[in-house]
Amino acid sequence: MIYGQAYLTNKGAELASKTLQSKALKFSKFVIGSGDIATDSMDNIKSLIDVINPVFDMAITNIMEEQKNQLTVSGLFKNTDIEESFYLKELGLYAIDLETNEEILFAYVNYGDKADFIDVSITEKEELYFDMIITVDNADNVVINIDYNTVYATEKQLYDHINKTINDENGVHGFRYFDETLQFYNEGTKEWIDIETGGSGIAPMNVINPKIKAGNGKVTISWGDPDDTMLDGQAICNWKGTKLVQKVGAYPENIKDGILLVDNQIRNAYAENGFEVNNLTNGTTYYFALFPYSDKKVVNQNEFNRLVATPQPYKIMTVEIDLSNSNPSTCCTYTDDAVDMIPKSLEWDEFFGHYPCLFKDGEEVGKLNPNNFAQFEDETTADITSGDAGDVMIAFPRRGLKINIVDNTLIVSMTDDPDNPDFKYYAHSRGEERRNKFYLGAYKGCVLSSKLRSLSGKLPAWEYAIDFFRKKAQFNGVGYEQSGFYQLVFRQAMYLLKYKNLDSQNSVGSGFTNWTISDIPSKTGTTNSFGMDYGETDAIKHVKLFGIEDFWGNLQEWIDGFILKEKDSSTLTLLTTTTGFNGSGTDYETEIEMTDSIGYMKKTVGTSETGFVASEAGGSTTTYFCDYVKVRCYNSTTTYVPSFGGNWDSKSDAGIFCLLADKPIGEAYASIGARLMFL
Repeated sequence: MIYGQAYLTNKGAELASKTLQSKALKFSKFVIGSGDIATDSMDNIKSLIDVINPVFDMAITNIMEEQKNQLTVSGLFKNTDIEESFYLKELGLYAIDLETNEEILFAYVNYGDKADFIDVSITEKEELYFDMIITVDNADNVVINIDYNTVYATEKQLYDHINKTINDENGVHGFRYFDETLQFYNEGTKEWIDIETGGSGIAPMNVINPKIKAGNGKVTISWGDPDDTMLDGQAICNWKGTKLVQKVGAYPENIKDGILLVDNQIRNAYAENGFEVNNLTNGTTYYFALFPYSDKKVVNQNEFNRLVATPQPYKIMTVEIDLSNSNPSTCCTYTDDAVDMIPKSLEWDEFFGHYPCLFKDGEEVGKLNPNNFAQFEDETTADITSGDAGDVMIAFPRRGLKINIVDNTLIVSMTDDPDNPDFKYYAHSRGEERRNKFYLGAYKGCVLSSKLRSLSGKLPAWEYAIDFFRKKAQFNGVGYEQSGFYQLVFRQAMYLLKYKNLDSQNSVGSGFTNWTISDIPSKTGTTNSFGMDYGETDAIKHVKLFGIEDFWGNLQEWIDGFILKEKDSSTLTLLTTTTGFNGSGTDYETEIEMTDSIGYMKKTVGTSETGFVASEAGGSTTTYFCDYVKVRCYNSTTTYVPSFGGNWDSKSDAGIFCLLADKPIGEAYASIGARLMFL
């Protein structure tokens, strides 16, 4: 009795992988041979299409299902059937491809120097019974073993097994071809397991720009799928799909080495928004691999397609401001998740998530290049001047904000958790309606075709009352407004977190605040190629912060959703809202009592509802908040509205906290314009 290891040939593997689609897998014969082959090379065996030196065709006597994952194909050889002695070195199993009616060499074994010598001179009858036992040891390998054993079979058994089909849900012999996949039945787990038989040809190229982003108990993976591989105008590899596999502890080595998360067969389905993997454990590192495969099932296992991430809880970034410390820099301290953050670092921009875009009719047209607003992200030209393609806006994703004062310390916190009950989302709310983003004009607003617009190369509109700009903004359609109070509070909080300094003119730039050296007001777009944050301290160059040009300077801008009234001779009433902006404060949601403040800001009311409205003056251009403020009503019969930021002649009065809430409703000023908003 001898044993040998047999292997599927290339044609056998192809036949096994498709399993004849709609017909039975039919074995036709065994062939015994005496040929030699270099058995140390698998390729030599796989490429065979026939037994090398055939001696005798041997009929199949039986096909037996021994157990769920084992199939035995048997044959009988007698020494009386041959005329010349030979060494029995080869054994080949043949099968019929019923699609082409071609008989192919399915599996092959060569015994080499272990071969038996079949001697015809022996008069005694000698019979050899062959069993080719096809078993599936695991999901990755089909193993074929051969030995000599006595097998008895009846004619009924033979035809019952041959005529069964594996191309249905039940399969046969523990195998099935189901849902375009060859599978075996695992008796232990009672599950059907895919058999990866491989294929011929080349694998697809690597995925394109794979990225992974960790979140709270989740990660988001994005990638582009490879194009078909072409050579001289001919496709030599057609991409069929990309599988994403997850594993803990190490990268998946192949598509069976881990948890299959998705088998994507729609090209670039996850290139933009990505595939979100949920229900992960924070603090645990997860390893992922993307496996592009061809229509011939050839798989790309390149390490380039690997990704790793550790999910973390949502962050809470906090800056604490000691209101008793007059130094605008040293009074600020990072706490919570901001402890290790560096002021002005790009990590802050990643946390905020803001970006420039072209925006039209309430929808994004495309993201712009943050280093050149005249281009899209792919550096193709963007029309940011005519208005036909849309407005240039900055998108601010939903973040929660919390502002309060504890023991003379102003605490400003922001979280990327979109729904933290301890935080307020006023900047991303329309009354009770939730918003995922708000959009703010990158430029001071111009009026074009009776609409307030945000365009480059335009002279901003000015010398109009707040209600004029409100109407011009709303003429763009539902959701359009001019800049609102809570959106201002939001970007002021962003500044405090990123710059950790109350003196914005010193830490970012003076802005265009000295009218004596240039025409006023200045046209928009001078900072298009200066990145997202830019400024100088010479008071002649426009400042840019979070992509917003003239954040302060050039023109003040009206701030809507904020009304100030005189309650009595010593008390003011502040009314605010997130929706339904109007000039009287009707149906405004928040009502707060406060007192006059005129001068350089020393303290703020410091709540999530009032933001950074001044509660006390007494600072200077270099101490405390460093900016000039007015919170003042001049009579009890008029409502007052605020303008923000400072203008071309504000000089050191301008800045991030410069709010002049002393303008009677309905009045227009030569130094005040507006900024477009969409919410």
